[in-house]
This record gives sequence, structure tokens and C-alpha cells, in this order.
Amino acid sequence: LKMKDLSPEKKMNNLKSDDDDGGDGKIKLQRSVSLLNGITIIIGCIIGSGIFVSPKGVHEHSGSVGLSMIIWIFGGLFAALGAYCYAELGTLIRKSGGDYAYITEAFGPFVGFIRLWIEAIVIRPCSATITALTFAKYALVPLFGDCQQVYAEPIWATFIQDILTYAKIIALVLIIVTGLVMAFLTSSGSFDNIFDGTSTDAGEISLALYSGLFAYNGWNYLNFIVEELKNPKRNLPLAIAISCSLVTVIYCLTNLAFYAVISPKEFLEADATAMTFANKVYGSFAWIMPIFVAFATVGSCNGVILTASRLFFVGGREGQMPQALTLISLKYMTPVPAVILTGLLSCVFLLLSSNIYSLINYIQIVNWLAISLAMLSLFQLRRKLPDAPRTIKVNLIFPFVFLVGCLFLVVVPVVAAPIDTIIGLGITFTSVPIYFLFIKHRPEVLSNFSGSVSMFTQKFFLAVPEEGEEELQMTTTPDSQLAIVSDSKLKDPADTEIHLNEDQCKKDKNGKNKTDIHDSGELKLERSITLLNGVNIIIGVIIGSGIFISPKGVHEKAGSVGLSLILWVCGGIFAALGSYCYSELGTLISDSGGDYAYIRKAYGPMIAFIRLWVEVIIIRPCSIAVISLTFSKYILVLVFQNCPIPEYAEPLLACCLILLLTWINSQSVRWSTRIQDVTTYAKLLALVLVIITGIVMLFITNSGSFDDAFSGTSMNAGDISLALYSALFAYNGWNYLNFIVEEIQNPKRNLPLAIAISCTTVTVIYTLTNVAFYAVIPPHEFLATDATATTFAEKVYGPAAWIMPVFVALSTIGSCNGTILTTSRLYFVGAREGHMPETMTLISMKHRTPFPATIITGILSCLFLLLSQNIFTLINCVQVVNWLAIAVATLCVFHFRRTMPNAPRVIKVNLIFPILFFAGCIFLVVVPIIAEPTDTAIGIVIMLSGIPVYFLFIKFRPEFISRFSEKTTVSMQKLLMAIPEVKS
Repeated sequence: LKMKDLSPEKKMNNLKSDDDDGGDGKIKLQRSVSLLNGITIIIGCIIGSGIFVSPKGVHEHSGSVGLSMIIWIFGGLFAALGAYCYAELGTLIRKSGGDYAYITEAFGPFVGFIRLWIEAIVIRPCSATITALTFAKYALVPLFGDCQQVYAEPIWATFIQDILTYAKIIALVLIIVTGLVMAFLTSSGSFDNIFDGTSTDAGEISLALYSGLFAYNGWNYLNFIVEELKNPKRNLPLAIAISCSLVTVIYCLTNLAFYAVISPKEFLEADATAMTFANKVYGSFAWIMPIFVAFATVGSCNGVILTASRLFFVGGREGQMPQALTLISLKYMTPVPAVILTGLLSCVFLLLSSNIYSLINYIQIVNWLAISLAMLSLFQLRRKLPDAPRTIKVNLIFPFVFLVGCLFLVVVPVVAAPIDTIIGLGITFTSVPIYFLFIKHRPEVLSNFSGSVSMFTQKFFLAVPEEGEEELQMTTTPDSQLAIVSDSKLKDPADTEIHLNEDQCKKDKNGKNKTDIHDSGELKLERSITLLNGVNIIIGVIIGSGIFISPKGVHEKAGSVGLSLILWVCGGIFAALGSYCYSELGTLISDSGGDYAYIRKAYGPMIAFIRLWVEVIIIRPCSIAVISLTFSKYILVLVFQNCPIPEYAEPLLACCLILLLTWINSQSVRWSTRIQDVTTYAKLLALVLVIITGIVMLFITNSGSFDDAFSGTSMNAGDISLALYSALFAYNGWNYLNFIVEEIQNPKRNLPLAIAISCTTVTVIYTLTNVAFYAVIPPHEFLATDATATTFAEKVYGPAAWIMPVFVALSTIGSCNGTILTTSRLYFVGAREGHMPETMTLISMKHRTPFPATIITGILSCLFLLLSQNIFTLINCVQVVNWLAIAVATLCVFHFRRTMPNAPRVIKVNLIFPILFFAGCIFLVVVPIIAEPTDTAIGIVIMLSGIPVYFLFIKFRPEFISRFSEKTTVSMQKLLMAIPEVKS
């Protein structure tokens, strides 16, 4: 499958024609993701385990309650800022794949492949794995009381993303309400001197911000499934806006609830902030907290798998992933192979559960570097496509500010952890030889093998490649059976003939024959993601495990309650700023792929491939693995209680979650978005519960957190930077909706709206959640606990504290689901651009999903479970690269303003915003370089490894690799009944 050489005029026409709803008879990914689905996907992906585990990290590095809250807010704002910038990219380049699509469009296939490689192979599977493990850990908490009997068991009533999202929202609302109530009833001491102990070390603040941003991870996941989003021009930005706003609000309120109950000292001592909160507030009912946490991880993991599979799909479609990953199930119109691969990869990472967190730490710098690169795509596309219609045209100041922030997140790990950075960069640069050997100059034997695998996959899954008008000729005869005529290697799509038996045609309500193939014979990703879906996607991806684990990190580095809260707010603002900048990119470039698409459009294929390489090979798989591990961790906590958890229980359960969500994402986008919606609502409910409880406890008791809120405030710039990093970690995912722009209904309207709503919501929730935590947990306990939400639940809910791990697990499900969804689109877009194997461009004829891309997303995520001990280190290593990529993507705003000055922009951000965001990204890049130079170096090496891969396998692909890819694609077509995307 080769990319067409389009003239600028044709490119403009192509941009304008991406709003079709798939109702033209062609087999493609269905646009079944509504606005609500998009919102739940984002929220479900974001609200995973982060909000339950990040509060301690944020508090620990920030040093105070005040700085922790600031970091949480800043993390939400930063995620929202990135999501806003991604909104322009997502609505301009309406292709799935998120930043991979944007980077490829802006900087070419080489850079895009590098982003795809890291994201699809490492980050997404790792994220799904960690989410699944978190779910397993928290979900099993209430099942074992004193290790002698099981007194409760998780209820698997639904796997719908919507329900899981709603459930986790309810859980957080419970925390928020409880925390706020406790804030008036008691005093945890967190707000007595909120900036007491505030860290002034830039490295510590950066780490706190990293912890906070971890909880926001997933803000850009909806961009990975744009092609399945209904009316992406409207729903993508809307979903991003709604989701980021909700997540930020919920996270902030949740942290307020934690602080209202948990004193700063208890915050640092508790490993599970939510459990500490539950134990303090709910007493004997503290067991509800691990259930909430586990429930949250389900939605997060589901969202990760949903988006990650699309990344594989897009990568396959762009020729940078195996052709089999481009297959779409004829029955479910989902990228079954891509979804399955996503699940399998995540399960493999379960085997590495002891090292998976180190692995994620390694590639975090690469991930942020890739996001920076995607942000640069906005500027590049402004230059290359100045006249392209942009639903959202962000002011270039927003992508600039976000880019600066991304670069900051890249630099800090380089300084703080140079070894991890080097490892992360090394992993990234492994994509370079892969690109040149297997993509650019693909050997004939590999092409033949790829074609054989694709053909086998087509037959096995009844999936076919995404169909285009020139790629598929349909004839319907009464007596013919479904057949795909092809030779031993992939033919010209026009030579592929599909015959449908009359009895196999579905009947509509008027008795007329209809098939899953649109009337015009076009097969492509369906615009099924509505505004609400987009909002749920962003919120679901952002609110994952970050808000539950980052508060400690933020508080620890901030040094005081006051600074912690300020950092939480700043994190939300920063995410919102990035989201705002991305809104212009997403509405201008309506291709899926997020910053990959923007960077590719602005700066060419090589830079885009590097972004794709790191994103799909490391960041996305690792993220999925981490989220799935968080899920399994919280679920298993419920099961084993005080009993030791078996060594392989967490990775196995995480693997099961990844495989389940991979299968769901491969079968139906609607199923995936519904799971995202449900988990988003669930995690929001959980955070609202924390907030309410914390507020109540704030008036009932005194945790001491607010007695001197700024007492102990860190004055170390490094500590503050690390605290901000922890907060931004909880906001991660704000730009994920841009990765699935091609599946968003009316992206020009819905993308910016979803970004605005989501980022605002998340920032508010995160801030209030931290207030709730501080209202219950004293600062000293905040630093002592690794599970802030669990500590909160133990303090407040007592015997019902088990609900917190359930909420956390549920939160991770949505985050994992959203990550898989968007990651698969990144693979799909990367493959479509020639940066991933052709197999990943295949779309299931029935389900209209990027089947192979979804499967590879799951498989890679499972593989990273094998590295579970080091996955967080790997993620940390690539964070600098990730923020650097976001910074680059932010620069795309300026680039497109220059190259496409007259292009209609639905959103045209004031340039001060991308400038500010770019500056923030640069800060996030520089600080890690200073604080963690080793980790930063590793991340940079991983990123640069995409260069040889690009030249060896993409730029100068050997003939035998091309033949192998073609044969694999043909085999996957036959096995999965999936065909390449076909557009008019």
C-alpha cells in the first residue's frame, strides 16, 4: 500500500472531504463514536489509577499542600492546553493516529514512524498493562479481609466504557464530597499553612509535575480514533474541552478532598492516598475505595486499548506497521487485528510487571518529546497548509506555550535522570534501523510474509483493509459467496473483488438490502465519535491512575499543601492550554494521529516518524501496560487484603484486562466508546465522592493540612518542577482525542468543545480531589502513603474503604481503553503514511475498526508487562521526548499560520497561548535533563533509534521487506476480512 502523491490542491480537497460520516457504502472504520463517547473515552483514559496514586507523588515532590494543588491545577491546564492545540491538529488532519498522524503529515514518515514505534510498541501496551495490573490489585482488595475469607467480590456487570467512566466519576465525586464535608467537620492540618514545606528545588517540582501529569495522561487519546468519531470537526474539540475541564476540576477537587482528610505527613507516609482517605472517612466501609480504583482502571485500560489499537491500525495503514493491522472486521467494523495485538502486547508486558514502571520512566521523556514534535506540527501545518479549512485555529501562543512546557518535561528528566533518559532515547532510536530495514527498504521476503499474514488474518477474522473507491470493486450477485480474489501478494486494491450473497446482506427496516459496506463502496474509519464521546475519551484517558498516585509525588516535591494545590491547578491550566493549542491543529488538520499528523504535515515524514516511533513502540504500549497493572494492583488488593499478592497475579490480571479491551476495541468502536463513557462517569463519580467526603471531613475534623498550608513549601526549583511533573502525569491524555479526529463527528465543532469541557472538568476535579485528600490526610501521612486514595478511604469510609480501589481500578479501565483506542489509530495512521507495516492500514469490513492496528496495540502492551519492573523507568526516560514532541507539535501552530495563513480555522488561538505552552513544554524538557540526565539521555537514545529505522525500513525500504509486508497484508486481509481504507 503506497501513499498517493497529492498536490497541494488535492491535499486541501482531501482535508475538506474528511468530514463524511461513512455513509457512502465503503468499508472503513465506522464513525460510531459520538460526542458523549469521545468525552467518556478521554475521561476514561485520563481517570485511571493516576488520581489515586499520583497525589502522594505530587505532594512528596512539591513539599506542601499549596504547591501540590497548584501542580494539580497546572497539570490539568497543561493537559487542556495540549488538548486544545491538538484540537486544531485533530480537526485539520482528521485521521486516526493522534500525534503520529500529525507528525507524519508535518515531518514525514520517518519521524512519524519513530513516534509510532515508541507509542505503539512500548508506551500504549505498557500503559494498558499497568492499568490492568492496577485494576487487578485494587479489584481484589475487598475480596480478602484478614486473609481467611473472601467477603466481597467485584461485579462484572458491564464492560461498556461509558458506564465505567460514569462509575469512576461517581467514585471521585464521592471522594470530593466526603473530603469537602470532612474539611468543614475536621481539620487534617493540610490547609493550616498550605505552603509550609513547599519545595523550591526545580527538580523536585518537576517530578511533582510529572506525577501530576501522569494522572492526566490520556488527554490526547481521542485524537487517535478521529476516523471513528462522528462529526469530528465538532465533536473532537468539544469532547476534549469537556473532558479536560471535567478531569481537571475533578482532580483538583479530589486532591482537596484528600488534603481535607489526610494531613501532609500522612500524605507522604501513605502509599495509597485514596485508601488512606477511605480508611479515615469510611471506616469499615473503606473497602469501597479499592473497588472504585479498580473500576477506574477498567475504563482507563479500555480507553488505552481502544486508542492504542487505532494507533497500530493507522501505522499499518500508513505502511509503518504490518499490513494485517489495517484489517477491519466485516462484522463489527473494528480493527480486530490491531486491537488483539494491543491486548497481546499489554499481556506480554505483564510478564515484565516488575520492570514495567522503569520502562515507562525510560520513555516518558521520549513521549513528551514526541508531543512537542506533534505540537511543532501545528506550526508546520500552518506553513504548509495555510489555506486549509480549520474548524479550530488556535492562537499560536497556546501551542508555543505548550511546546515550551513539553520541552521542559523533556529537559527535566534529562538532568534529573540521565541514565533513564539515555535508555529511553536508546529505545526510541531502535526505530531507526527498523524503519530503514523493514519500512523504507523493506526486503521482498518480509513483504511476502506480511502479505501472507494479512491474508491469513483476513480469513481468520473475516476482516478486510479499509476500503477506498479505487481500491475495492463490489459486485453483489444472488448466488455468489463472500470471496476475496487475490494472488500470492497484495494486489492493487482495484483488483480485489468482493462478492456478497444476497442472504448475507442485512435488511433495513424497510426491507431493503444493506451491508456493512456503505453504498458507494467506500471503506474507511467511521465518524462515530460524538462530542460527548470525545469528552469522555479525554476525561477517561486523563483520569486514570494519576490522580490517585500523583498527589503524593506533588506534595512530596512541593513541600506544602498550598503549593501542591497550586501545582495541581497549574497542571490543569497547562493541559488546558495545550489542548487549546491542539484544538486549532485538530480542526485544521482533520487527520487522525494527533501530533504525529501535525508534525508530519508541518515538518515532513522523518520527524513525524520519530514521534510515531517513540509513541507507538514505547509510550503507548507502556502506558497501557502501566494502566492495566494499576488496575490489577487495586483489584488484587481487594481480593488479598492483608495477604501477600502472588508474584504473577498482577501481570496476569493486567494481561486479561488488556486482551479483553483489545477484543472489544477490535469488535466495535461503539462498544469501546460505551465502555469509555461508563468508566468515565464511574471515575468522575468516584472523585466526586472523594471530593464530597473530603469537604465534609474538612468541617468535621482537622487533618492539619490547611493549618499552615504553605508551611514547608519547597523553594527549590527542581523540586517544584518535579512536583509539577507529578501533577502533569495525572493530566496525561489531554491530547488523545486528536489521535482519532477522523472518527469524530463534526470535528471542527466537537474537537475544541470536547477539549475545553474535558480539561476544565479534569482540572476542577483534580484540584478538589486533592483538597479532599488534604482535608482527611495530614501532610505527614500524605508523604507516608503510596496510595493516597486508599489512605483517604481508610480514614473516611472505614469498613467501606474497599470502594476506593474499586474506583481506581475502574478509572484505569477507562484510561487503558482510551489509550488502546487512540494507540491503534496511531498505528493505523502511521501505516497509512507508510511509517508502519501496511497490515495496520486494514479496516474490518464488518466492524469498521483498524483490526490489525488494535491487535498489535494489545500485543505490545502485553509484551511490556514482561518488563513491569522497569516499565515506569522506561516511561520516565521518554517523558522528555514526549514533551519535546508536544513542543514540536505546538510549533506546528506557528508553521501552519505561516504556510496556511488563509486556511479557514474554526479555532484560531491567540499566538500568546501556543507561545506560553511551548515555553512550558520546553521547561518540562529542560528540567528533567538537569534533574535526571541519565534517564533523559536514555529517552533521547530511544528517540534517535527511530532515525536508522526510518532510513533502513521506510526511506530506503529493501524490496524483500516490501514484498513480505504485502504478503502479510494479503494474509491478514483474508484472515480478518479486513481491507485497506478506501476513500472517494
